[in-house]
Amino acid sequence: MAILSRYLFKELLIPFVLSVAVLLFLLVTQQAVRLVDLLVNRGVEAGILVKIFTALLPAFFVVTLPVAVLMATIGAFNRLAADREIVALRASGVRMIRLVVPAAVFAAVMCLVAYSLSLVGEPWAGKSFRSLTGELLKRQATVALTEGAFNELVNGMTLYIEKIPSGNQLDGVLIVDQRAPGPPALILAKQGSFLASPNGSALGLRLSQGSIHRSLSAPDDAEDRYQLIQFDTYELKLDVERLQGALPATDGRSSLAELRHRAADEVRAAGRVQPDTERALFSLYKDRAFPLATFWLGVLGVPLGIATRRAGRVGGFGFGILAVGVYYLLLIAADSFAARTWLSAPVAAWFPNAVLAMVTISLLITMDRVRRRSPRR
Repeated sequence: MAILSRYLFKELLIPFVLSVAVLLFLLVTQQAVRLVDLLVNRGVEAGILVKIFTALLPAFFVVTLPVAVLMATIGAFNRLAADREIVALRASGVRMIRLVVPAAVFAAVMCLVAYSLSLVGEPWAGKSFRSLTGELLKRQATVALTEGAFNELVNGMTLYIEKIPSGNQLDGVLIVDQRAPGPPALILAKQGSFLASPNGSALGLRLSQGSIHRSLSAPDDAEDRYQLIQFDTYELKLDVERLQGALPATDGRSSLAELRHRAADEVRAAGRVQPDTERALFSLYKDRAFPLATFWLGVLGVPLGIATRRAGRVGGFGFGILAVGVYYLLLIAADSFAARTWLSAPVAAWFPNAVLAMVTISLLITMDRVRRRSPRR
């Protein structure tokens, strides 16, 4: 039996590695295009981009592991069934449950990896990502701007940039400054550039060849008063701490204990938990429930792989994608149930896994019964 387990582990390992590689490639392609644009067109240092990309990997792995384990078990058992190795093992007296055990062990190991990444790796990577992006914005604020669009880089200030030729240089600048009380100021400039102090504690925006437009009339004034200031050079001071990209060390989410306490207070005050609190609770519980899908999807791949032997690996992978799609639909439904308070947050978060577990166990029991009856026919 040890030989059989090693053989099945080997069959699982190869499609698992290939699935992880393909899925990671698909996930990181979009981010890679963005990072290459920052490197080539914005002049961002390659070392910083590598660190940012590394900080994104734990989140990518959390998403890819359940799908990769499912595809690995489907691919392995589909091949074994197509080559009649399953029939030979059954004829030798090997029960269905014996074939499931190696796949279950493999899925359980990957489930532990997913939990480690979700509960430890992802929060740590999130802190690193926010710190890196914050430092990058202090050095080069243009990475947060999009050409030809309205950008809110700083709270209370909207910027429209016609073109970003390179680095911190700007062409065609329009700014609506609403930071001070009273009517907003409209600032137009032909060119601009971001400036930072040596220690990065302050950020300035130097504009050239432009004008400032501001209304001086009160709402009840009989006549309009208008101020126009033209300038060759004008500097705006921007507070680094108000940069939207310079996030704090934490992600700003309340802890599970804090949300539970808030929910209890809302129940005492209003007789029900508010939808926003319920959604926040659901999000935290989902973070703890989602990695378990790695185990159940991995086990589900065994009956799916055997049942789709005639469709081949492509057909088996198609059923696998369908299973993943159904699971994500269950997640969306659970989110809706929690938002409408039809189900409590912990019940809604674990609901998709409960459905997945029941379907998997039912398929395994059904297939084992069919296999045991087939030799007598």
